[in-house]
Amino acid sequence: MGKTFKNIHASSFGKFDGISDKIPQWIRANGGQYSKDISKNITHLITTKEAFKDNVEAVREAKRLRTIKIVSFDWLEDSLLSKNRRPKRETEYLLANILKSEKKKRGNEKVKIRKREEEEPRKKGNLKNQDPFGRKRKGVKAGTAVSRYHTYTDEEARVTYNATLVRLMQGKSCKERYVVRVYESNREPHVYATHLEYSRIGKQQSQLLTPLKADRDLAVTAFKETFKDKTGKEWEERLDDILPEGKRDTDGKLLPPHQNWFYYEDRAGLLSNFLRGVDAPDGDDMVTVKQDYLDASLQGIEHESAQDGNGERPGSDEPNIVYDLTGPDIEILSCPRDKYIRSASPN
Repeated sequence: MGKTFKNIHASSFGKFDGISDKIPQWIRANGGQYSKDISKNITHLITTKEAFKDNVEAVREAKRLRTIKIVSFDWLEDSLLSKNRRPKRETEYLLANILKSEKKKRGNEKVKIRKREEEEPRKKGNLKNQDPFGRKRKGVKAGTAVSRYHTYTDEEARVTYNATLVRLMQGKSCKERYVVRVYESNREPHVYATHLEYSRIGKQQSQLLTPLKADRDLAVTAFKETFKDKTGKEWEERLDDILPEGKRDTDGKLLPPHQNWFYYEDRAGLLSNFLRGVDAPDGDDMVTVKQDYLDASLQGIEHESAQDGNGERPGSDEPNIVYDLTGPDIEILSCPRDKYIRSASPN
C-alpha cells in the first residue's frame, strides 16, 4: 500500500467523467482516508468547477469550515503521479485560484481584442469605417449605408427628424455636440434607422440606435427618446422657448452647465439669420450675406423678399439665389456674382 496520502482525509463531489467511484479507492490505496460527508476532519474536498461555481451544499459547507482545501481533480492525479510520492502543493489547484486566473485571462483577452479593433483602422491599407452613415474624409471611406439612405422627412407633418444638440464644455469656448437623425431608405418599401453621432475637439464617435432595417415607428421613437434624454424636453416642445428644470446631483445641488442639459440648435432660426445677413447667435459662428432680393422656396422656412423703392418685388427675369438645405451645411447652388459676397455654414 502506498503512503502518498497518509495525512490526507478527503471527500469528493461532482461528476468526474465516470471515475467518481475510483477516487475513494485511490485515496485509501495510498494511505489516506475518505469520507462521503463533509466534516471538520476533512482536509481536502475534490470537486469540479461547475460544483464550485454553483456553490452546492458540499462546497458551501467546506467554505464555511475554512480549514478544508477545495481542489480540482488534477491535484489528486498529479499527486499520485509525483516522483517523490507526496501530495502536490495545493496553491495552483485551489478552485478559487483557478477561476480567478481564468477570469483575469478572459479580461486580458478582451483588452487585446479591443486594442486590436481600435488599431486596425489606422493600419495602412486597412482603413475601415465602422459607422454606416459616416461621411467620407481623409483616410476613411464613406459609410456603407450613406448612398442607400437619406434623412427622413414626414411630408404630412412637415418635420425633418434631424436634430443638433450642443453644450458648452467646462472652461472652454468650444462645444460638445450630438447629432441624431432618422434615415429612410431610398428604395421602397422604405426601411429606417436612427443614428447618433457625438463630437468634440479630439473625439468623435457614433452608434446606431436601431437596426438598419427598422420600421418607421421604432426609428422615430428612438429619435424622440434620445432627444428627451439629452435635452430634458419632448421633441414636440423643442421650439416653445421653455427651459427644462436643471439637472441636480444626489445632494439636490444644481449641476454646472457643462454637466447639465444639451440644448437644441434650431437650424431654421440660424438659417433665418443667415438669410438676413445677421451674425449667428454664437459668437464663434459668424455668418454674413448681402443680397438684394430672394425669390426661392426654402422648404417651408419663411423669409422676407427684398422690395424695390415702390414696394414691389424685382422683375421676374432676375435670377434667383437658390440654397440647398438637404445637407448638414447650407450650400448656394446658384447666385448672381454681383449679389453674393460671402456665405458660411451656420455650424
